Amino acid sequence: MARSSRPPRTIKATLTRFAIAAIVFVGLTIRCVLTVDRDLRVLVGVLAFAAFFVSLLFGIGAGKAIKREPTQTSSLRVVGAILIFPLAIFGAIFVAAGLVGVFISVRTIEMEVCTGKLSIEAIEAMMRLVVCFLMPLGGYAMLREGLRRDPAVTQVIQRGSRKISALSVPLWLRLLMLTQGISVGTLVLAFAVAAAATNDCRAAAWIWSPMVSISVVIVAAAIAAGIFALRRRRVAQKIR
Repeated sequence: MARSSRPPRTIKATLTRFAIAAIVFVGLTIRCVLTVDRDLRVLVGVLAFAAFFVSLLFGIGAGKAIKREPTQTSSLRVVGAILIFPLAIFGAIFVAAGLVGVFISVRTIEMEVCTGKLSIEAIEAMMRLVVCFLMPLGGYAMLREGLRRDPAVTQVIQRGSRKISALSVPLWLRLLMLTQGISVGTLVLAFAVAAAATNDCRAAAWIWSPMVSISVVIVAAAIAAGIFALRRRRVAQKIR
């Protein structure tokens, strides 16, 4: 027999869980401050840190429950917006971590491939690269939900008699992704040329230095912005 899906928690239940977790967090924090023993303070501090994240997650759950309810008071909506806002912060962190992780993963893969060895680090970097490619989309969904907008990142496009599901990505995220693609491609090509010219992978490692990478990203961002501006101008001319 198939199990019936569990109904979503009510606002009262989620707020109660959040209140209990918050009280535990405050109690552990006060206990950590007042504890004299150093080892015990570290232990209580770790527990307080865990309680902080648990209360944060329960608060996000309460914010989602408040968002689901159609009839709410204005004060309750404000509370829900405050409780769910950390989800937007997590989403922004996911987007940034995914973009940076692609640079780190590609650099590791290219450096390992240049030496002619397929090490465990290169395999780990390949798996990390796949995750980092998906993180900005997941982070964008969390960002939208944390800002109390529709978290869906897909939209249905009608083309004749067919309906096609496509990613609904805002301009700023597309700009970031294009900037990332241009800068990573440029660094990979520059490293390959420098390594072939010097016949030394270590001598070409300066291509992936933070200063050079940041400079390439700035130039790539300008190029990406120009591409999108040119595309929008062409679309506007077609409409006219």
